[in-house]
Amino acid sequence: MDRTIGKNFIYNFLLSASQLLLPLITFPYASRVLLPEGMGSISFVENLTQYFMLFSALGIPIYGVREIAKVRQDKEKMSKLFSELLTIHFLVSMLMALCYWLLAINIAKLHMDLTLCKIGIGFVISNVFTIEWLFTGNENFKLIVFRSLAIRVFCIALLFLFVKSPDDKSIYYGINLFSLVFTAIINMYFARRYVNFRWKNLLLVPHIKQLLILLSITIITSLYVLMDTVLLGFFSTRIQVAFYAASLKISKLFLIIIGSLVGVLLPRLSSLLHDDKREEATLLLNKALRFSLLISVPLALGIICLSKELVMLISGKDFAEAALSLKILASVVIIISLAQIYYQILIPLNKEKYIMFASLAGVAVCVIFNLILIPIYQHIGSAISTVLTESIVTLLLFIFSQRLIKLTFPWKLLLQNMLVGFLFFGIRNLTYLYTEDTLTVLIVTVSGSVVVYMLLQWFFIKDHDIRELVQIASRKYGKVNV
Repeated sequence: MDRTIGKNFIYNFLLSASQLLLPLITFPYASRVLLPEGMGSISFVENLTQYFMLFSALGIPIYGVREIAKVRQDKEKMSKLFSELLTIHFLVSMLMALCYWLLAINIAKLHMDLTLCKIGIGFVISNVFTIEWLFTGNENFKLIVFRSLAIRVFCIALLFLFVKSPDDKSIYYGINLFSLVFTAIINMYFARRYVNFRWKNLLLVPHIKQLLILLSITIITSLYVLMDTVLLGFFSTRIQVAFYAASLKISKLFLIIIGSLVGVLLPRLSSLLHDDKREEATLLLNKALRFSLLISVPLALGIICLSKELVMLISGKDFAEAALSLKILASVVIIISLAQIYYQILIPLNKEKYIMFASLAGVAVCVIFNLILIPIYQHIGSAISTVLTESIVTLLLFIFSQRLIKLTFPWKLLLQNMLVGFLFFGIRNLTYLYTEDTLTVLIVTVSGSVVVYMLLQWFFIKDHDIRELVQIASRKYGKVNV
């Protein structure tokens, strides 16, 4: 594995670990203080806000990474590109903020959470200046990691200081906005290392066609990614939204770990394919596919094994009903991890039309099954719909990507990882023979499962990807003989 990619993976893994561990501190506290009703309101508005942020971004987070990666050796070209994309993002965001406000004051379901909607508008505007795509395109993951860690720790302190009762849901959401604003300020400051912003001679129109294509994909994708929560909010109660949001949040927390690998691929793949180094790109993607299964399979089985304990510990006893939907959603960890790999093939090759087709199919499946299942099964119906939707989308992405770059799917590795993962259930059952304390069961089962999984991979399966990952970490953080 390329040493730069290896280091970026470690940096991104540290970021992912913080994104996984810190919510394990904040979400349990917020859930217990704000209760299902408060968390349901926040989840509903948060998902709606995501729609406006996606519209406002016009696909720039993806387009920006790809195009910055192509011109990062030329500061003049990069500065011009940066200025044009930032200007487009700002103008569209102001328009979207106005639309958001008009909806919030005229729709009853939104007006009842008007304060949260005002904060949501702040998210739409502030998101313009986070410019993560500039740093990702330049493969500067070190800055992203340490900045994010510092801001998150500070916001945790604010959470415990100011969120004290169910009436503090606006404060909770406001702290999240503060985190985004602080991120934007820091990013704009450090952006000066790479680019010089300019107002003159900007050419906005040439970007519009590609941005509109990516926007269409983003909108369509967001329809099935966020629509389940929105539909559940309109056709059910805020409490049902809270149950579903809790299970979805827990399952997607673990996807962050997979993202630590996939997040470093796009800039490198864009560069390799731009330079017509397809063989190197194929080797990189095959390795990423193996790493993805190496991590996602045990994570999914671990979630199924400990769904009750995870919900009780993270969300509290008031969210106990979310355990079943969490079991259902666990498979999404594997499904989406595969989709992300195939997605990384299509974007650098400008095959957005394939992504759009897969996303349209996802929207159709999502809407149909949610409308059928939500009235009958409530949050469980949303969970089933999500699994079906993500499965269809991933299958289509696989078919399309194989036409362009043929990857070797590691079926043997998948089966081996599943067989090892089933041992987790035995470890949990054995732990329950000695204690029924939720936290103890969780800690012992997770610790034992990680040790068993790593040892079996190392000594019996003898997986070379595990060894390579340890070698990368040892070169970065110390000398370890492997």
